[in-house]
Amino acid sequence: MKTRSAFIFLCITFGVFFYLGIKAPLFADDYTYAQAPIFNALGKAWEMYFTWGGRVLGHAWMIAVESLPDHVTSCIVSIFICLLFVAIHILTYGAEWKNNLSLHKLAFPAAVLFLFLPEAWETTLWRSATFYTAAGLFTCAFLIPYRFLLEGKNVFRSAIASSPFVAFAFITPFWVEIVILPALWLAAVCLFLSPKESKAGFWPLAAYIAFFLGSALTIAAPGNFARAGAAVAFDSMILIRAAASLAYKYSYTVAVPTALFLFFALVVSLGKMSGNAKRVWKTGACLFVASLLSAALLLGGGVISYRALSFAFILMLIAMNMAYGTAVQALPSLRAVPLILIGFAAFWAALTCIDYTRLKEAERQRDIAVASLKQEGKKTVFLEEYPGIRQRNFFFLDPLRGNPLPWGNVFSEAHGLEQAYLLMDPAPETLEQSAVQEWRGSLAISPTVTLRSLLVAKRNGHKVIAASFAGKTEQIKELVFLTAAADSPVQTQLARLLLPPVSSPMVVRSLPQRLFGELLDRTVILPAPNTLTHQDGIALYYAKLHPRAGSEGPLEVRLQLKIAGAPVVVQIPLGK
Repeated sequence: MKTRSAFIFLCITFGVFFYLGIKAPLFADDYTYAQAPIFNALGKAWEMYFTWGGRVLGHAWMIAVESLPDHVTSCIVSIFICLLFVAIHILTYGAEWKNNLSLHKLAFPAAVLFLFLPEAWETTLWRSATFYTAAGLFTCAFLIPYRFLLEGKNVFRSAIASSPFVAFAFITPFWVEIVILPALWLAAVCLFLSPKESKAGFWPLAAYIAFFLGSALTIAAPGNFARAGAAVAFDSMILIRAAASLAYKYSYTVAVPTALFLFFALVVSLGKMSGNAKRVWKTGACLFVASLLSAALLLGGGVISYRALSFAFILMLIAMNMAYGTAVQALPSLRAVPLILIGFAAFWAALTCIDYTRLKEAERQRDIAVASLKQEGKKTVFLEEYPGIRQRNFFFLDPLRGNPLPWGNVFSEAHGLEQAYLLMDPAPETLEQSAVQEWRGSLAISPTVTLRSLLVAKRNGHKVIAASFAGKTEQIKELVFLTAAADSPVQTQLARLLLPPVSSPMVVRSLPQRLFGELLDRTVILPAPNTLTHQDGIALYYAKLHPRAGSEGPLEVRLQLKIAGAPVVVQIPLGK
């Protein structure tokens, strides 16, 4: 019966993610991998070791996977996800994992991941994110022997049996160099917490050393330094914004599994299971610290996406699952919790299928439009973005979104174009006539550039923001709109409270004001044909604000510019 439950769970999980995988359109990094030659996968990955980071195996793997038919790729991704849930289950129950193969225990972490990991599609459905999913799987697999060691069981007693495990420990960091490292620390903690009477043998120490060597080689990759040097930043204050953004995203990401862990651990503590309660709290604390360490390492690596934070989420997911497995013994009625969540997860999966169907159709129509423009002899094309999809929209799904990201170039190469642009606004010339907020005047922000206007207009439920300049506008290398709306995230609302209001435009020179401004929502623009228009000697920069930045009520705006390499910050009051 228990084996049948495991089989049912794995079949359903595989089927859901397989179907979503074949429905998901290619976008962003997927294009980059799909266009790379398969016969040079390892060579391309080795090149990226020196130019873009240390994840040699991850890049080689994705180049190989993206070259396969959609059904095969989706099959591989779905298998990875199924194995991840199996590894989480074994880590949770240790030597007793076979005796805990009930359906509610198997499905509980899967439902929580699919429902509560912010933008779970980034980790599980975006094909390029497969190496993040695999990183979590590999780390869980690496920790399983240490989990058994906690129970005094040494699963690798001979050098022959342990040598593949040690080799695996060495090569794992080459998959994803940043998010994998907390496993190293966690393994040491598990060794420290292991029963004194257990004899660990040589293999844990050998794996520990191998992990150190592999991690050192990935962190020291020349590509990591090249990537850091090429990062677009105004000055060191960007680190403060990154830290604030990371703190917000981390707390938001791990909030649900952490809250559930605390609830289940409390149930265990209030019951007659004092010995188990001590073990649950201790293990949960270790995993939480490892999760914090994962986030701290992400700050150093500059990768503060939910995909990267998914590893911190998985660590807390394991802690939650351990607490649940113990709590359900004290209070059997808790079995209803997974059943409720599974129902919501099924509903969400159905909505996601509808979303993907719309996106696939939009992708098909876009390709038809590109083919038609090519027949007319056009080599540079302007395309409209995908349709908006509910609150958890897919605004970044289009490979052209967010010029000057490199995906537009890859898209152009794939379609035989010189360049392709995604229109930030289909009719920028009408922005001034349809403004809902505006400031007009003349403010010298540098000896050569003058700010003439700032305005906000509504387009199809979104807000478009624009600023016009006179003078030597070719010196403007980058412009950033820092905004705050009534429905902005918590960190943005806090920053708005800390920033003093102004009655007229001013160039910000105060260090505290600059620091607080870094916490506002950010829309970056580089001069390009789809972000800049020239008329009567005036240069107009414009962009559509991302819905996550908030759009309700009047916007509060600051500008950051790079003028001939020097940063300038301007705070501007807007009329309502």
